[in-house]
Amino acid sequence: MTKRRSSIPKLELPSFGQKMPRIRTTYSGWWSTIRQRQLTAYPMCNRCGLPATVVHHIVPIESGGHRFDYANLESLCEPCHRLHHSHQADNH
Repeated sequence: MTKRRSSIPKLELPSFGQKMPRIRTTYSGWWSTIRQRQLTAYPMCNRCGLPATVVHHIVPIESGGHRFDYANLESLCEPCHRLHHSHQADNH
């Protein structure tokens, strides 16, 4: 039996509570790498199928979603991302 490989390249992230490695110590540096890998692996909007330009956190960070977990990310086009957040604002 062969192991199934993920389409997203593996990125070693520090465990909870550990500091980021010295190579990339800023959130923006890590996020830039993860964002690019997400859009490369999933280049089309998850909602409408147009080319994606935004990487969206499914569970917001402030609600406990993990910032760097690919399972918490989806690729969206800008209009779908705006629509999602406008609906979220209407529900609050």
